[in-house]
Amino acid sequence: MVASRTYSSLRITLHWVVLGLVVLQFLLKEGMVATMEAARLGTTPDVFSYFVGMLHLLNGLAIAGLMLWRLFLRLKARGDNPPAPLAGWQDRLAVGVHWLFYATLIGLPLTGLLAYYDIALGHVLHHYGPWLLLLLVFLHLAGVVYHHFWLRDQTLQRMLRR
Repeated sequence: MVASRTYSSLRITLHWVVLGLVVLQFLLKEGMVATMEAARLGTTPDVFSYFVGMLHLLNGLAIAGLMLWRLFLRLKARGDNPPAPLAGWQDRLAVGVHWLFYATLIGLPLTGLLAYYDIALGHVLHHYGPWLLLLLVFLHLAGVVYHHFWLRDQTLQRMLRR
């Protein structure tokens, strides 16, 4: 384990930008719901709902694109990935949560597109996907709190050190 490895400033920036876009996505959800409901009923959504719905769609595509970029950077910099300071199940959990983040944040926009084009599986997966995302956020934050306050192992400082 090499404690001096850090994330690049680009990877840190992408992390926070994606977080902001994900929060925005939850705020834009109702516009897409209203737009899809109007389409289901054969009516026209109001202009505001349609605009917010399209922002939701474009924001989702932006998240998928940024997550693909993050995935590329992670795979390209395999040796630069900061190691988890714990052994055993905790390392496996941390790695699993990170890979599930990639899968979920790339998969949710794809299932959203399937739902937009009225493909049943897309509706189901896109409906339950945000619950998986919230679970992953909870696990991620629990890991941050555990490292920072319980272990006091300087993991955050090591990962963010420039």
